[in-house]
Amino acid sequence: MYSEKLGLGYLLTGIIVASIILLVFFIWKVFKMDAVLAFWVAYIFTRPLGASVGDYLSQPTEYGGLGLGTTITSVVFLLAILAVIIVLTITKMDIKPKDSVTTSRSTDASNHKVLFQTIAVLGTFLVIGVGGYLFCSHNIATQTDVSLTSLRGQLTDFITVETDIQKYVDETDFSSAKSKANDLEHSWDTSAAELKSIDKTAWTSIDGTIDQVLAAVRTGNPDVAKCDTALVNSLNNLNSANN
Repeated sequence: MYSEKLGLGYLLTGIIVASIILLVFFIWKVFKMDAVLAFWVAYIFTRPLGASVGDYLSQPTEYGGLGLGTTITSVVFLLAILAVIIVLTITKMDIKPKDSVTTSRSTDASNHKVLFQTIAVLGTFLVIGVGGYLFCSHNIATQTDVSLTSLRGQLTDFITVETDIQKYVDETDFSSAKSKANDLEHSWDTSAAELKSIDKTAWTSIDGTIDQVLAAVRTGNPDVAKCDTALVNSLNNLNSANN
């Protein structure tokens, strides 16, 4: 959502997420944040970090990536994981000596401290997340032509892409159809905030039918009839709003 729909890009989104993880480490180290809470916050953010970095490496250059493709990106990630495993296996830096492991009895005071920290963390991310979303959405909305009150004439490119997908489906060229589906998804996500600000109801309806097209075309064993049904439904929706 942040990298595509809100236009931050894969690299900047990855840098932001990595900075959050480093900040959590700093707070744990300096301000004695609860270790279990710090671990789970950092662990959860490894998911968007991996997604952002993965997309930055694999996505085509015209979409803001490096264009390495999914195979090379997977190899890069695999080598990085293997390197970490080898280093930890040799150095054992992630294992505490037995004599340094201590057990402490949980107290009401410590439980209250952890509860307070958890609420503070959740509140902080909620405020920053929602605030960042509203800020980016506002920037996109200010760039939108305020004279537009409908999506009329704004959907021609999407109609063209879906028409191409339909042609490839009818030719049972699902490799090309899936490639075009990727183009459709990226361009739709990129334009989502702007189009949604013009007509949220129409955008929501179209978004649902486009999701059906993507699901039908990208399935492991695409069915021509199901793809055609989804495409006809989506094209009717797009043409109706565009005209």
